[in-house]
Amino acid sequence: TKQLAFAVFARLVLAKYDILDGLLSDITPVVTAALSADDTSGTLQTASSSLVKTNLKLDVLEFLRVLVQRSSVSDSATEFLIATKDGLRENASSKAFQVPSASFTAAAGLVKLLSNAAHQSSMEVAQFVPWTEDMAQCAASLTGTDDQDLRSSVNVFIGTVLEKFGDHISAPTAQQLLLILTELKGGIVHAPAVLGAFVQAISKPTALPQEIVVAVAPSVLQVIDPLLRHGSASVVTVALNVVKALAGYGTETLASAGDHILTSIIAIISKSPESPPASALLAFAAVCPTVSEENMRSVTAKLLKLLSATTVYDGQSAEALGELFETVGRSFPGLMDSWKDGIIENWSQTHARYYKQRKDSSNEAIQVPFPTAMLTNAAKSINSLYTGFYEAQGQQWTSEFLESLVFTSPRSTEDIALVCLGLRALGYAASQGWLAQSDQLAAQLDAHIQSKHDDVRDEAAAALGKYVGSYPATFAALFASATASDSEGASASGRLQAVNVAVDQIVGTGHDKTSADAMWAQITAYAQSSQGPLPDVLAQSLATFAVTFPQVFIPALAEHVSSSGDAKIKAFYITAFRTVLADRHLSAECDAELKNVLPQVLASIDDESINIRRLSLLALFTVIQSKAALIKDVISTIEPALFRQTVVNESLIRIINMGPVKKRIDDGLDARRCAFQCVHMLVRMLPGAANTDLLAESIVRGIADDHDIRLLVLQVIHETVSTQAHMYAERLDEIAASVRKVQATKLSPKAVSQEIEKHHAILKSSVSVLVALEPVAKAATSPSAEFDKLLAEVMDPSNGVLS
Repeated sequence: TKQLAFAVFARLVLAKYDILDGLLSDITPVVTAALSADDTSGTLQTASSSLVKTNLKLDVLEFLRVLVQRSSVSDSATEFLIATKDGLRENASSKAFQVPSASFTAAAGLVKLLSNAAHQSSMEVAQFVPWTEDMAQCAASLTGTDDQDLRSSVNVFIGTVLEKFGDHISAPTAQQLLLILTELKGGIVHAPAVLGAFVQAISKPTALPQEIVVAVAPSVLQVIDPLLRHGSASVVTVALNVVKALAGYGTETLASAGDHILTSIIAIISKSPESPPASALLAFAAVCPTVSEENMRSVTAKLLKLLSATTVYDGQSAEALGELFETVGRSFPGLMDSWKDGIIENWSQTHARYYKQRKDSSNEAIQVPFPTAMLTNAAKSINSLYTGFYEAQGQQWTSEFLESLVFTSPRSTEDIALVCLGLRALGYAASQGWLAQSDQLAAQLDAHIQSKHDDVRDEAAAALGKYVGSYPATFAALFASATASDSEGASASGRLQAVNVAVDQIVGTGHDKTSADAMWAQITAYAQSSQGPLPDVLAQSLATFAVTFPQVFIPALAEHVSSSGDAKIKAFYITAFRTVLADRHLSAECDAELKNVLPQVLASIDDESINIRRLSLLALFTVIQSKAALIKDVISTIEPALFRQTVVNESLIRIINMGPVKKRIDDGLDARRCAFQCVHMLVRMLPGAANTDLLAESIVRGIADDHDIRLLVLQVIHETVSTQAHMYAERLDEIAASVRKVQATKLSPKAVSQEIEKHHAILKSSVSVLVALEPVAKAATSPSAEFDKLLAEVMDPSNGVLS
């Protein structure tokens, strides 16, 4: 009963940390009694009763561990902790399984709470210092234990004591404990746990005095030197973390070991240059200030070659790589030219290999991918390098070092590489808000958009968009140039892409509502008045407005869809709406606004334009597939229009003469196919929501329709046959008639192999309908003679291809 009570207490405290504070005085006697109970069996105590007491202790210790996971402490909690702390110490020396480990885990949480209380001046922690030192000495005596859980918990406890109480305990004790965290008792296999606690203890911010860390640094460096060359990734990582943490105390902690450690780190990076561990990059950055310029100069070429191959996929590695180059720029101003030239040279070589592969590729269907990851690496590296340099020189960030690249005329392959690097780096600088406004620079970016080289145009569009994104007042001029009558071809496409990037920067990232209103008005005014085709990239831009400010722009977008009389304009707004619907990470505000306007937008399913009907059906499919809950309450008002689109519209069928052959063209087939896709998704995502009569009629029609539609109908049957058997049983005669109609189609005597294969597929799909509904026919109370007859014909082996 007590065990269960403390399990409940722990859950209550997890839900509300101070819920028991008023009752702690009542709980205290039970806790102290449980912790002081003898948990070893003997002449007066059976093994079973000892086990019961041990289990109760473990539950009490778990309750204490949860209780101390709080940021503040009340007076009643303080009295409770004073009364129970000695029980933790007593059980830290217990011989019972798991009890010492649980005691140290709870004690580590208590030390953290005491540290927080001391910072908040809500508790006098001096009374806990003797207890903390006593617990730490006990932990120190257990660091060589064979119990892995206990070894881990004592290391964490020592690290926590030094991190949180390092300035409260005596200096000799602190130094002794810190040295214990460098002793690999039991072998290197324990290095990650032991040295991990060491890193915890010294990583800033920490209460451990700096002079203690500096004093133990030489002995620690001797320990980690062989670990940096170890084969285990976890061992190498913790050794690198030690280096980084020590470097945080100044160059004196690494003393003359910096050059030696740098060599070890380069060896680590060389083992996996494409994805070096972030810990190696961070350790390199930390060691840089302790390395001699001569040594750094000697390894520059090799290091840059390695780093040029690095492909960064995660944020931690990207941040580490940036910190590395910033540190180099900050620490070695005399090597700036060497590092910059090395970055440019390595990127140029990478681009030259790409260009040669693309030129030598004889198969046009095989696209040689542009080395965008390498370009990203080079651009971010050169920006970070100069960021550190300018910081060390006390200068404002300037793009002068990039302008020589950007203002290059891309005539040769090498020139193209330089321009792409400069444009990508400028784009990143603009997204950080570092670029000064410059009409000359903007004009040069626009000039590159008109380049005959695809790669240059793409990079220029992204850079110009980000530049305009950092200066919203220039958006109107960019949009005007992108939509001007004399802007055409690749230039117009590049400027429109820049517009999209700028919208994403200003609206999507910057949430600039004032600018957003003016930009929306400019884009929609152009859409309303444009005489030419409206590009999808602008529809994507409108979706960004709607997603960022849903309460304003989703209703506005829906109004444009419903009020536009021109089919081209309506299609443009529906495309924007579909882009919003396709986003699977919309906010609750977006969902609420979409739910309100869906009936208004989807009313276009009945539009007179077949293209608008098709686009509206695609929008319906998207919302049923990804956000079915939004449409569940209004599907009954939408489905009549949906099922009307499953009917063959004879006015959209035309016959064309192809020499001696007449070919039937159904201009309504694409829209009808979309309608059946919606029906299939409807019965899958919202079972039972569809009107049974309308659904059944569409299935009967669809069986006799185009082959692709019949395959969709077959999927609908499979989805619904188990729940709608009665619906099918009532219409077996109609279904049989539709199947008979399909099977009556004849092949031309001059049919080619492709036509024969298609005809066989049509027959097979019609038989699949019969097979899917055979169980329904057998179970029907009123059998269908026509269906049974048709099924028997199919089962007859003498029936040729059909059987």
